[in-house]
Amino acid sequence: MIHDVAIAIRRLQKDGKIRRAMTVDCDVHQGNGTAAIFAGAVEFSVPLPSFGPVMQVLQENPAGESPASTPAADVFTISLHQQNNYPEWKPPSSIDVNLPDGIGDEQYLAWLDNALSSGLRQFAPDLICYLAGADPYREDQLGGLGLTLEGLKQRDHLVFRVARARGIPVMVTYAGGYARRVEDTVTIHANTVVAAREIFAGCRRRPVPDMSFRASATGGSSPEAGDARGSSVSRNPYSDIAVANRDSSTRPRIAPLPRARSE
Repeated sequence: MIHDVAIAIRRLQKDGKIRRAMTVDCDVHQGNGTAAIFAGAVEFSVPLPSFGPVMQVLQENPAGESPASTPAADVFTISLHQQNNYPEWKPPSSIDVNLPDGIGDEQYLAWLDNALSSGLRQFAPDLICYLAGADPYREDQLGGLGLTLEGLKQRDHLVFRVARARGIPVMVTYAGGYARRVEDTVTIHANTVVAAREIFAGCRRRPVPDMSFRASATGGSSPEAGDARGSSVSRNPYSDIAVANRDSSTRPRIAPLPRARSE
């Protein structure tokens, strides 16, 4: 089995085009592939808070450092998915958001907003790899979430707006999509292209920074030219709730949100 996104990231890193990448997986099923492949790629000394009946408020970066000044990292993985769906065992991503059955547009967009805000405070990617799943759609045969066509387009808008605000390029990969009407799946995927055009229309292409690598004395790799953005990365203007970090041994387990009630 070949993971196209993982291969693309590693190739771009090998070719010196990027140093750090963030995956944003919005398929209805958890991004277990990227979570397993990139496990341990990012380490933080303080875990992000979990969510449950009582929201914990923890300071994510007690030293007050910008993402670019924290220890070098490789790939940061975010997954927004239905809790009660495949796979049964979900390997931890950098941030996992386990959503309850039937969640609608407003709540979904709020959790995505929170996950992006939290991730981008901790990590400064050179590229966002966005997996634009069509299966959170409420008419999907293999999903159990409740997003509308318009809600899915707003999801795409949100990812693209956040990326544009920070000057981060986005690579989009289609994912999922098993609607009862094939036309709906086509519409969802087409709307992703429309959303990208609406957000990025008129943007100048950002020059590719020089990110050549050389071997360090310890056998690792270090950048010749350093981070093109340095410590000037702006704070994310979006909301401020985090979920769970994968790497700390003290990382709290993620408690699922309450199950949606059937009417």
